[in-house]
Amino acid sequence: MAPATRIKLTQAQIDAYSTRVDVQRCFTCADLYCILLMVFCGGLGLPLLLMQTMFVVPPLLLLSLYSCCISAPADHIKRGCSFHLWSLLIIAAAVPSIGVCIAWVWALMFARIFLCFPFALCRCAAVRASWERLAEFGGAPGVIDKEGKARSPIEGLAREYGWMWSLEDIVVAMIGSISRQGSYDMWRSIVMMLWLCPLYKILCSTNAYLFTLEPLFINQWTSPLDTNGNGTVDFADNYESRMHLRNALCRVKLAERNEDLVDSWHFTGHYPYPPKGRKSRTHAGIQFYDGFTITALMTHTAHLTDLDDGSNLEGHKPLSTTANFAIVAVYLQAWNPLHFFTGYVEVNGRLDGGVEHPMWLLSAASTSRLHSSSTQGLNSLFVKLGFRFADYIKLHQPVPVVPPAASIQL
Repeated sequence: MAPATRIKLTQAQIDAYSTRVDVQRCFTCADLYCILLMVFCGGLGLPLLLMQTMFVVPPLLLLSLYSCCISAPADHIKRGCSFHLWSLLIIAAAVPSIGVCIAWVWALMFARIFLCFPFALCRCAAVRASWERLAEFGGAPGVIDKEGKARSPIEGLAREYGWMWSLEDIVVAMIGSISRQGSYDMWRSIVMMLWLCPLYKILCSTNAYLFTLEPLFINQWTSPLDTNGNGTVDFADNYESRMHLRNALCRVKLAERNEDLVDSWHFTGHYPYPPKGRKSRTHAGIQFYDGFTITALMTHTAHLTDLDDGSNLEGHKPLSTTANFAIVAVYLQAWNPLHFFTGYVEVNGRLDGGVEHPMWLLSAASTSRLHSSSTQGLNSLFVKLGFRFADYIKLHQPVPVVPPAASIQL
Protein backbone atom coordinates (compact mmCIF):
# COMPACT_ATOMS: atom_id res chain seq x y z
CA MET A 1 0.00 0.00 0.00
CA ALA A 2 1.26 3.49 -0.81
CA PRO A 3 2.26 5.48 2.26
CA ALA A 4 -0.46 7.87 3.36
CA THR A 5 0.22 11.26 4.88
CA ARG A 6 -2.05 11.58 7.86
CA ILE A 7 -4.56 14.40 7.89
CA LYS A 8 -4.76 15.98 11.32
CA LEU A 9 -8.06 17.66 12.10
CA THR A 10 -9.32 19.20 15.32
CA GLN A 11 -12.65 18.08 16.76
CA ALA A 12 -14.10 21.44 15.73
CA GLN A 13 -13.10 20.80 12.10
CA ILE A 14 -14.63 17.32 12.20
CA ASP A 15 -17.85 18.70 13.68
CA ALA A 16 -17.99 21.34 10.91
CA TYR A 17 -18.24 18.63 8.26
CA SER A 18 -20.28 15.97 10.06
CA THR A 19 -23.24 15.31 12.32
CA ARG A 20 -21.98 15.69 15.86
CA VAL A 21 -21.97 12.58 18.05
CA ASP A 22 -21.53 12.92 21.80
CA VAL A 23 -19.22 10.21 23.07
CA GLN A 24 -20.40 8.83 26.40
CA ARG A 25 -18.02 9.73 29.22
CA CYS A 26 -17.90 6.35 30.98
CA PHE A 27 -18.00 2.70 30.03
CA THR A 28 -21.18 1.00 31.19
CA CYS A 29 -21.34 -2.49 32.67
CA ALA A 30 -22.57 -3.71 29.28
CA ASP A 31 -19.54 -2.12 27.59
CA LEU A 32 -17.09 -3.74 30.01
CA TYR A 33 -18.75 -7.14 29.74
CA CYS A 34 -18.78 -6.88 25.95
CA ILE A 35 -15.05 -6.07 25.89
CA LEU A 36 -14.34 -9.00 28.20
CA LEU A 37 -16.46 -11.26 26.00
CA MET A 38 -14.68 -10.21 22.80
CA VAL A 39 -11.26 -10.73 24.40
CA PHE A 40 -12.28 -14.16 25.71
CA CYS A 41 -13.84 -15.38 22.45
CA GLY A 42 -11.11 -13.76 20.38
CA GLY A 43 -8.49 -15.61 22.36
CA LEU A 44 -10.25 -18.92 21.84
CA GLY A 45 -10.56 -18.12 18.14
CA LEU A 46 -6.87 -17.36 17.54
CA PRO A 47 -6.23 -20.83 16.02
CA LEU A 48 -8.90 -20.04 13.42
CA LEU A 49 -7.16 -16.74 12.66
CA LEU A 50 -3.90 -18.62 12.04
CA MET A 51 -5.73 -21.09 9.80
CA GLN A 52 -7.17 -18.26 7.73
CA THR A 53 -3.72 -16.75 7.16
CA MET A 54 -2.91 -19.95 5.21
CA PHE A 55 -6.30 -20.74 3.67
CA VAL A 56 -6.68 -17.27 2.10
CA VAL A 57 -3.42 -17.54 0.14
CA PRO A 58 -4.42 -19.94 -2.73
CA PRO A 59 -7.57 -18.05 -3.87
CA LEU A 60 -5.78 -14.72 -3.45
CA LEU A 61 -2.93 -15.85 -5.71
CA LEU A 62 -5.43 -16.87 -8.39
CA LEU A 63 -7.25 -13.55 -8.05
CA SER A 64 -3.97 -11.65 -8.34
CA LEU A 65 -3.00 -13.55 -11.49
CA TYR A 66 -6.33 -12.75 -13.12
CA SER A 67 -6.05 -9.10 -12.09
CA CYS A 68 -2.68 -8.83 -13.85
CA CYS A 69 -4.33 -9.86 -17.12
CA ILE A 70 -6.77 -6.91 -17.12
CA SER A 71 -5.60 -3.70 -18.73
CA ALA A 72 -6.39 -0.38 -17.07
CA PRO A 73 -8.60 1.60 -16.98
CA ALA A 74 -11.50 -0.85 -17.16
CA ASP A 75 -15.13 -0.36 -16.19
CA HIS A 76 -16.12 -4.04 -16.33
CA ILE A 77 -14.72 -7.54 -16.39
CA LYS A 78 -16.09 -9.45 -19.36
CA ARG A 79 -17.88 -12.48 -17.93
CA GLY A 80 -17.16 -14.98 -20.67
CA CYS A 81 -16.28 -18.68 -20.54
CA SER A 82 -12.71 -18.06 -19.35
CA PHE A 83 -13.99 -15.88 -16.48
CA HIS A 84 -16.54 -18.49 -15.40
CA LEU A 85 -13.92 -21.26 -15.40
CA TRP A 86 -11.40 -19.12 -13.54
CA SER A 87 -14.07 -18.15 -10.99
CA LEU A 88 -14.90 -21.81 -10.35
CA LEU A 89 -11.22 -22.47 -9.70
CA ILE A 90 -10.99 -19.52 -7.29
CA ILE A 91 -14.16 -20.54 -5.46
CA ALA A 92 -12.90 -24.14 -5.13
CA ALA A 93 -9.63 -22.84 -3.67
CA ALA A 94 -11.59 -20.69 -1.19
CA VAL A 95 -13.73 -23.54 0.20
CA PRO A 96 -11.49 -24.21 3.27
CA SER A 97 -11.48 -20.50 4.17
CA ILE A 98 -15.24 -20.20 3.72
CA GLY A 99 -15.79 -23.29 5.88
CA VAL A 100 -13.66 -21.94 8.71
CA CYS A 101 -15.48 -18.58 8.55
CA ILE A 102 -18.92 -20.24 8.74
CA ALA A 103 -17.82 -22.31 11.74
CA TRP A 104 -16.48 -19.15 13.45
CA VAL A 105 -19.74 -17.26 12.87
CA TRP A 106 -21.88 -20.06 14.31
CA ALA A 107 -19.57 -20.43 17.32
CA LEU A 108 -19.89 -16.69 18.07
CA MET A 109 -23.67 -16.80 17.72
CA PHE A 110 -23.92 -19.63 20.22
CA ALA A 111 -21.51 -17.82 22.55
CA ARG A 112 -23.70 -14.70 22.38
CA ILE A 113 -26.79 -16.71 23.32
CA PHE A 114 -25.28 -18.65 26.21
CA LEU A 115 -23.12 -15.86 27.65
CA CYS A 116 -25.46 -12.88 27.13
CA PHE A 117 -29.01 -14.22 27.30
CA PRO A 118 -29.19 -14.06 31.15
CA PHE A 119 -28.81 -10.26 30.88
CA ALA A 120 -31.81 -10.14 28.55
CA LEU A 121 -34.09 -11.47 31.30
CA CYS A 122 -33.67 -8.15 33.13
CA ARG A 123 -34.56 -5.97 30.12
CA CYS A 124 -37.03 -7.93 28.02
CA ALA A 125 -38.82 -4.91 26.49
CA ALA A 126 -35.58 -3.28 25.31
CA VAL A 127 -34.33 -6.58 23.88
CA ARG A 128 -37.57 -7.12 21.98
CA ALA A 129 -37.46 -3.58 20.55
CA SER A 130 -33.83 -4.04 19.46
CA TRP A 131 -34.59 -7.33 17.70
CA GLU A 132 -37.52 -5.74 15.89
CA ARG A 133 -35.24 -2.98 14.60
CA LEU A 134 -32.61 -5.52 13.54
CA ALA A 135 -35.31 -7.44 11.66
CA GLU A 136 -35.76 -4.42 9.38
CA PHE A 137 -32.26 -5.13 8.05
CA GLY A 138 -32.68 -8.90 7.83
CA GLY A 139 -32.96 -10.95 4.67
CA ALA A 140 -32.35 -9.39 1.27
CA PRO A 141 -31.30 -5.74 0.86
CA GLY A 142 -33.95 -3.15 0.11
CA VAL A 143 -36.28 -1.46 2.57
CA ILE A 144 -39.91 -2.60 2.16
CA ASP A 145 -42.57 -1.35 4.58
CA LYS A 146 -45.18 -3.50 6.29
CA GLU A 147 -47.62 -2.91 3.44
CA GLY A 148 -45.11 -4.26 0.92
CA LYS A 149 -44.32 -0.86 -0.60
CA ALA A 150 -40.81 0.33 -1.47
CA ARG A 151 -39.69 3.83 -0.48
CA SER A 152 -37.90 4.18 -3.80
CA PRO A 153 -37.68 2.06 -6.98
CA ILE A 154 -34.18 0.91 -6.03
CA GLU A 155 -35.46 -0.70 -2.82
CA GLY A 156 -37.64 -3.14 -4.73
CA LEU A 157 -34.94 -3.74 -7.34
CA ALA A 158 -32.26 -4.41 -4.71
CA ARG A 159 -34.51 -6.96 -3.03
CA GLU A 160 -34.59 -8.95 -6.28
CA TYR A 161 -30.83 -9.52 -5.93
CA GLY A 162 -31.42 -11.90 -3.02
CA TRP A 163 -29.86 -11.97 0.40
CA MET A 164 -26.58 -13.75 -0.42
CA TRP A 165 -23.88 -12.40 -2.73
CA SER A 166 -23.19 -14.03 -6.06
CA LEU A 167 -19.81 -15.80 -5.80
CA GLU A 168 -18.81 -14.38 -9.18
CA ASP A 169 -19.68 -10.89 -7.90
CA ILE A 170 -17.29 -11.46 -5.01
CA VAL A 171 -14.57 -12.51 -7.47
CA VAL A 172 -15.05 -9.31 -9.49
CA ALA A 173 -15.03 -7.13 -6.36
CA MET A 174 -11.89 -8.83 -5.06
CA ILE A 175 -10.07 -8.32 -8.36
CA GLY A 176 -10.89 -4.61 -8.31
CA SER A 177 -9.76 -4.29 -4.69
CA ILE A 178 -6.49 -6.09 -5.37
CA SER A 179 -5.74 -3.69 -8.24
CA ARG A 180 -6.19 -0.78 -5.82
CA GLN A 181 -4.56 -2.07 -2.63
CA GLY A 182 -2.14 -4.75 -3.79
CA SER A 183 -2.09 -8.46 -2.98
CA TYR A 184 -0.26 -8.22 0.35
CA ASP A 185 -2.63 -5.67 1.89
CA MET A 186 -5.64 -7.57 0.57
CA TRP A 187 -4.31 -10.78 2.15
CA ARG A 188 -4.05 -9.08 5.52
CA SER A 189 -7.42 -7.37 5.21
CA ILE A 190 -9.32 -10.49 4.06
CA VAL A 191 -7.89 -12.53 6.93
CA MET A 192 -9.06 -9.90 9.42
CA MET A 193 -12.45 -9.58 7.73
CA LEU A 194 -13.09 -13.30 8.15
CA TRP A 195 -12.03 -13.25 11.81
CA LEU A 196 -12.44 -9.77 13.36
CA CYS A 197 -15.64 -8.60 11.64
CA PRO A 198 -17.80 -11.50 12.93
CA LEU A 199 -16.30 -11.07 16.40
CA TYR A 200 -17.33 -7.40 16.60
CA LYS A 201 -20.58 -7.62 14.65
CA ILE A 202 -22.05 -10.51 16.63
CA LEU A 203 -20.82 -9.73 20.13
CA CYS A 204 -21.01 -5.93 20.08
CA SER A 205 -22.62 -4.22 17.10
CA THR A 206 -25.81 -6.33 16.95
CA ASN A 207 -25.84 -7.67 20.51
CA ALA A 208 -29.42 -6.87 21.47
CA TYR A 209 -29.02 -8.79 24.74
CA LEU A 210 -26.56 -6.20 26.07
CA PHE A 211 -27.37 -2.99 24.18
CA THR A 212 -30.52 -1.06 23.30
CA LEU A 213 -30.15 -0.53 19.56
CA GLU A 214 -31.81 2.59 18.16
CA PRO A 215 -31.86 4.35 14.78
CA LEU A 216 -29.02 6.85 14.43
CA PHE A 217 -28.45 9.30 11.56
CA ILE A 218 -25.02 10.76 10.87
CA ASN A 219 -23.64 12.49 7.80
CA GLN A 220 -20.21 13.55 6.60
CA TRP A 221 -19.67 16.00 3.75
CA THR A 222 -17.17 18.16 1.89
CA SER A 223 -17.05 21.81 0.93
CA PRO A 224 -18.32 22.66 -2.58
CA LEU A 225 -15.86 21.20 -5.12
CA ASP A 226 -14.48 23.45 -7.83
CA THR A 227 -13.31 20.64 -10.13
CA ASN A 228 -12.13 22.82 -13.05
CA GLY A 229 -10.44 25.49 -10.95
CA ASN A 230 -12.33 28.46 -12.42
CA GLY A 231 -13.24 29.88 -9.01
CA THR A 232 -16.94 29.00 -9.13
CA VAL A 233 -18.95 25.83 -8.47
CA ASP A 234 -21.40 25.33 -11.31
CA PHE A 235 -23.19 22.70 -13.37
CA ALA A 236 -19.97 21.46 -15.01
CA ASP A 237 -18.29 21.00 -11.60
CA ASN A 238 -21.35 19.12 -10.41
CA TYR A 239 -21.10 16.66 -13.29
CA GLU A 240 -17.33 16.21 -13.05
CA SER A 241 -17.44 15.46 -9.31
CA ARG A 242 -20.13 12.87 -10.07
CA MET A 243 -17.96 11.19 -12.69
CA HIS A 244 -14.81 11.29 -10.55
CA LEU A 245 -16.64 9.78 -7.60
CA ARG A 246 -18.29 7.10 -9.69
CA ASN A 247 -15.07 6.14 -11.46
CA ALA A 248 -13.10 5.97 -8.20
CA LEU A 249 -15.73 3.76 -6.58
CA CYS A 250 -16.97 1.58 -9.42
CA ARG A 251 -14.34 0.95 -12.07
CA VAL A 252 -12.73 -2.46 -11.81
CA LYS A 253 -9.35 -0.95 -12.67
CA LEU A 254 -8.35 2.70 -12.45
CA ALA A 255 -5.74 4.56 -14.45
CA GLU A 256 -2.35 4.02 -12.80
CA ARG A 257 -2.00 7.47 -11.24
CA ASN A 258 -5.54 7.43 -9.88
CA GLU A 259 -4.95 3.92 -8.54
CA ASP A 260 -1.90 5.14 -6.61
CA LEU A 261 -3.89 8.04 -5.14
CA VAL A 262 -6.75 5.79 -3.99
CA ASP A 263 -4.25 3.32 -2.55
CA SER A 264 -2.99 5.99 -0.16
CA TRP A 265 -6.44 6.48 1.44
CA HIS A 266 -7.20 4.92 4.83
CA PHE A 267 -10.63 3.89 3.58
CA THR A 268 -11.81 3.02 0.09
CA GLY A 269 -15.00 1.49 -1.19
CA HIS A 270 -15.06 -0.58 -4.36
CA TYR A 271 -18.56 -1.11 -5.75
CA PRO A 272 -18.27 -2.77 -9.20
CA TYR A 273 -20.89 -2.08 -11.82
CA PRO A 274 -23.41 -4.92 -12.16
CA PRO A 275 -23.44 -6.79 -15.48
CA LYS A 276 -25.49 -5.05 -18.16
CA GLY A 277 -29.07 -6.20 -18.09
CA ARG A 278 -29.12 -7.08 -14.37
CA LYS A 279 -32.49 -5.74 -13.28
CA SER A 280 -31.61 -5.42 -9.59
CA ARG A 281 -28.72 -2.98 -10.34
CA THR A 282 -27.08 -4.52 -7.26
CA HIS A 283 -23.63 -6.02 -6.82
CA ALA A 284 -21.34 -7.22 -4.05
CA GLY A 285 -19.11 -4.42 -2.78
CA ILE A 286 -15.86 -4.46 -0.84
CA GLN A 287 -14.58 -1.74 1.46
CA PHE A 288 -10.98 -1.46 2.62
CA TYR A 289 -10.15 0.06 6.02
CA ASP A 290 -6.66 0.77 7.32
CA GLY A 291 -7.00 2.37 10.74
CA PHE A 292 -6.66 0.80 14.20
CA THR A 293 -6.46 -2.45 12.22
CA ILE A 294 -6.52 -3.38 8.56
CA THR A 295 -9.62 -5.16 7.30
CA ALA A 296 -11.90 -5.60 4.32
CA LEU A 297 -15.69 -5.31 4.64
CA MET A 298 -18.44 -6.83 2.47
CA THR A 299 -21.58 -4.95 1.40
CA HIS A 300 -24.58 -5.11 -0.90
CA THR A 301 -24.45 -2.09 -3.21
CA ALA A 302 -27.17 -0.78 -5.51
CA HIS A 303 -26.11 1.50 -8.38
CA LEU A 304 -28.19 4.60 -8.93
CA THR A 305 -26.58 6.09 -12.05
CA ASP A 306 -26.45 5.03 -15.67
CA LEU A 307 -23.10 3.67 -16.85
CA ASP A 308 -23.12 5.60 -20.10
CA ASP A 309 -24.03 9.17 -19.16
CA GLY A 310 -24.25 9.24 -15.35
CA SER A 311 -27.97 10.01 -15.30
CA ASN A 312 -30.04 9.03 -12.26
CA LEU A 313 -32.25 5.98 -11.92
CA GLU A 314 -35.69 7.13 -12.99
CA GLY A 315 -37.97 7.76 -10.04
CA HIS A 316 -35.23 7.53 -7.42
CA LYS A 317 -34.83 10.32 -4.89
CA PRO A 318 -32.02 10.18 -2.32
CA LEU A 319 -33.15 9.77 1.25
CA SER A 320 -30.84 12.60 2.31
CA THR A 321 -32.52 16.01 2.13
CA THR A 322 -29.23 17.74 1.24
CA ALA A 323 -28.53 15.52 -1.80
CA ASN A 324 -28.65 16.60 -5.43
CA PHE A 325 -27.84 13.24 -7.00
CA ALA A 326 -27.02 9.73 -5.83
CA ILE A 327 -24.16 7.42 -6.87
CA VAL A 328 -24.73 4.24 -4.86
CA ALA A 329 -26.85 2.95 -1.99
CA VAL A 330 -24.97 0.63 0.37
CA TYR A 331 -26.89 -1.92 2.44
CA LEU A 332 -25.31 -3.21 5.66
CA GLN A 333 -27.55 -6.09 6.62
CA ALA A 334 -27.91 -7.20 10.23
CA TRP A 335 -27.06 -10.82 9.38
CA ASN A 336 -23.94 -9.84 7.42
CA PRO A 337 -21.02 -10.94 9.65
CA LEU A 338 -18.43 -9.44 7.28
CA HIS A 339 -19.17 -5.80 8.16
CA PHE A 340 -18.95 -3.98 11.48
CA PHE A 341 -22.20 -2.01 11.19
CA THR A 342 -25.90 -2.40 10.37
CA GLY A 343 -27.83 0.15 8.36
CA TYR A 344 -28.27 1.99 5.08
CA VAL A 345 -25.72 4.36 3.51
CA GLU A 346 -25.77 6.68 0.50
CA VAL A 347 -22.94 8.26 -1.47
CA ASN A 348 -24.35 11.49 -2.93
CA GLY A 349 -23.54 14.79 -4.52
CA ARG A 350 -24.84 17.70 -2.46
CA LEU A 351 -27.03 20.61 -3.46
CA ASP A 352 -24.17 23.00 -2.65
CA GLY A 353 -21.74 21.20 -5.00
CA GLY A 354 -19.94 19.03 -2.45
CA VAL A 355 -20.27 15.29 -1.84
CA GLU A 356 -21.71 13.55 1.21
CA HIS A 357 -21.91 10.19 2.97
CA PRO A 358 -25.17 10.01 4.96
CA MET A 359 -25.61 6.92 7.17
CA TRP A 360 -28.73 5.54 8.85
CA LEU A 361 -27.39 3.05 11.39
CA LEU A 362 -28.56 0.92 14.28
CA SER A 363 -26.49 1.82 17.31
CA ALA A 364 -26.53 2.19 21.08
CA ALA A 365 -24.55 5.43 20.80
CA SER A 366 -26.88 7.26 23.22
CA THR A 367 -26.05 4.90 26.09
CA SER A 368 -22.81 3.04 25.25
CA ARG A 369 -19.30 4.43 25.12
CA LEU A 370 -18.25 1.54 22.85
CA HIS A 371 -20.95 2.35 20.31
CA SER A 372 -20.65 6.14 20.51
CA SER A 373 -16.84 5.99 20.15
CA SER A 374 -17.11 3.85 17.03
CA THR A 375 -19.73 6.21 15.58
CA GLN A 376 -17.59 9.26 16.23
CA GLY A 377 -14.73 7.33 14.61
CA LEU A 378 -16.85 7.07 11.45
CA ASN A 379 -17.25 10.85 11.40
CA SER A 380 -13.52 11.41 11.73
CA LEU A 381 -12.70 8.79 9.08
CA PHE A 382 -15.08 10.07 6.40
CA VAL A 383 -14.41 13.76 6.98
CA LYS A 384 -10.72 13.06 6.37
CA LEU A 385 -11.67 10.97 3.35
CA GLY A 386 -13.58 13.97 2.00
CA PHE A 387 -10.41 16.06 2.09
CA ARG A 388 -8.55 13.27 0.29
CA PHE A 389 -11.21 13.11 -2.40
CA ALA A 390 -10.82 16.86 -2.98
CA ASP A 391 -7.09 16.26 -3.48
CA TYR A 392 -7.87 13.34 -5.79
CA ILE A 393 -9.93 15.61 -8.03
CA LYS A 394 -7.07 18.09 -8.33
CA LEU A 395 -4.70 15.34 -9.52
CA HIS A 396 -7.19 13.27 -11.51
CA GLN A 397 -6.99 11.76 -14.96
CA PRO A 398 -9.45 13.55 -17.30
CA VAL A 399 -13.12 12.56 -17.30
CA PRO A 400 -15.42 12.59 -20.35
CA VAL A 401 -16.85 15.83 -21.71
CA VAL A 402 -20.04 17.00 -20.02
CA PRO A 403 -23.10 15.63 -21.87
CA PRO A 404 -26.24 17.68 -22.53
CA ALA A 405 -27.68 19.10 -19.31
CA ALA A 406 -31.01 17.33 -19.76
CA SER A 407 -29.38 13.94 -19.43
CA ILE A 408 -27.95 14.50 -15.96
CA GLN A 409 -30.40 16.76 -14.15
CA LEU A 410 -32.56 15.35 -11.37
